[in-house]
Amino acid sequence: MKDIREYLLEAFSKYSSNNVICTSKKEISYSELYQYVCSFAISVKNRCENNTNGQYFALYIHSPEKEIIAQLAILLLGGVCVPLDKSVPLNYYDLKRFSEIEYIITDDDEINHLCNLMVINMNKVEIDLVQSNDLHFKMSAIADKVVYCIMTSGTTGKPKAVLLKQDAVINQVKAKILVLSMNEKSRLCLSTNLSFVTSIWQILATVFVGGCIVVLNEAERINPLEMFNRADNLGSTIICTVPSVMSVFLSTDTHKRKNQFDNISTLVLTGEPLPSRLAQSIINAYKVRVINAYGQTECTDDTFHFVLEDNFDFNKHLFVPIGYPVSNIDYVIVNSEGVAETDILTGELCITGTCLSLGYLDDDEMTNKKFKTINGDDDRTFYFTGDLVSQLDNGMLVCHGRVDNQIKINGCRIEPEAIEAHCMNYSGVEDALAIRVKNLNSEYIHLIYKENDDEPVDTLDLRNYLTQNLPSYMIPAIITKTKSIQYGSNGKKIRKIEELLQRKKEDRSSISALESKEISKDVLYGLVHTVFRDVIRRELNMNLPLDMRLDSLVNSLEFVYLVVELEQILGIEFDLDKFAVSAFSTLNDFLEYVLAENKRTD
Repeated sequence: MKDIREYLLEAFSKYSSNNVICTSKKEISYSELYQYVCSFAISVKNRCENNTNGQYFALYIHSPEKEIIAQLAILLLGGVCVPLDKSVPLNYYDLKRFSEIEYIITDDDEINHLCNLMVINMNKVEIDLVQSNDLHFKMSAIADKVVYCIMTSGTTGKPKAVLLKQDAVINQVKAKILVLSMNEKSRLCLSTNLSFVTSIWQILATVFVGGCIVVLNEAERINPLEMFNRADNLGSTIICTVPSVMSVFLSTDTHKRKNQFDNISTLVLTGEPLPSRLAQSIINAYKVRVINAYGQTECTDDTFHFVLEDNFDFNKHLFVPIGYPVSNIDYVIVNSEGVAETDILTGELCITGTCLSLGYLDDDEMTNKKFKTINGDDDRTFYFTGDLVSQLDNGMLVCHGRVDNQIKINGCRIEPEAIEAHCMNYSGVEDALAIRVKNLNSEYIHLIYKENDDEPVDTLDLRNYLTQNLPSYMIPAIITKTKSIQYGSNGKKIRKIEELLQRKKEDRSSISALESKEISKDVLYGLVHTVFRDVIRRELNMNLPLDMRLDSLVNSLEFVYLVVELEQILGIEFDLDKFAVSAFSTLNDFLEYVLAENKRTD
């Protein structure tokens, strides 16, 4: 078996005259990149006194080109890459937890003041076109050798560190080369944050086949219109993104976006369920091959692929199937008890095979919880994905959602408990609930918190605190106070409308009412306005129109929390089923109903 270093060295030699990195300002050839990589590898080796094999190197680098150089150098040296998100405060990772991570490579001159690791500053290292004939890389084709350590969201507020092994990374790269039909003419747009697992195959697969990595700057990557237009202008043939980003791009005015791509021919959508209606819109608008990919960091990214064919029936399924597993991967579907059944229709997907990571660094408890055997099959370990799937008659799988609280915003995996844990670390916050809200044109996190009676909390100060301690993609778009966080009979926070409605049906306890139940429409309107003013993103001094449609709000947990508060204030019980079926078209309909119920119970 070849190891990653052998594939890299072969590519550097075979495709030396090809361009391997393309930016808006320059292009770098394989020959140049190899010399840059060797130059930096020599510096790292000298800095570490030759002790690089198996050593963990945290990467906190702003420049994508420099990060590619650093990653390839560490791989050639036999080290372990630990890429970190540069938009995230470094203290979020709490790297001191891991004794294995001793070095941090950065291009940030201020990093010395922010961590207790030994710093290798790329700005102070000569990275030039040097002769590197004397630098020899010893091959080590060990299958379970750790080559990457990827940080991902954790329920405790501290990210988990997933250990990716060599054969799993190579298996993923080969699978992508095959399904994308990649060759030396392929130009893949590196549209992914380099701290995400998806970036690994994007870099390595492109290099292995002699293709070119098209690098965008951060401003271009975060703007869907800029990303697609710029990627196409730079000659990209392949681009990978999440369905929600593609949806925003398609909703852009047609005169601003291209009617047809000049170069992009393959679109990989991953990170979120792909709605069939969106897939149909993409194919109708652009002549591109669409591939729906599914996977997890713990399984070295994508384990399933589905290539949309011309005869795909978009009306048959709400979401596009995730298809079949790639080579060297197997799966079972288990019921709520964790038992695999041959005739099970819907259950949790559990994956095994070459793709499996070695678990979490310095976290045996979580590793044993997520990686385990099934039905006494002691020969194979499965990763319990937490994803609900069903199997179609043709054997393909369709993903329906989660069995736990994990959510995704624009493809970024988020544990709501992590946000809540950080929020409750803030002085004065007694309890907190983070929920995902998805409307027709947007999705975001809404944080609801309860403050201590004797220690009021300023919402703006709380937001500033979270901004300093969480990744940007975990910052709630909306933060509001509530009088109480609702809990179910199992003692867990209620996060879904159905759970709250069921709880209220089962527990019709008396509610303390106001001394007077009389309430005018104006007073009620003011109460609703107070709760919804942030949700609908209006200025405080703007009135909510009575004809405002509630379609995007009435089925949200935010709306149910408003109902709970109104019940507490008014001392009445609403018809819960009426809320469940979205009986209210406009704000005025809702106000009239509340007034009628209030009058009826007087």
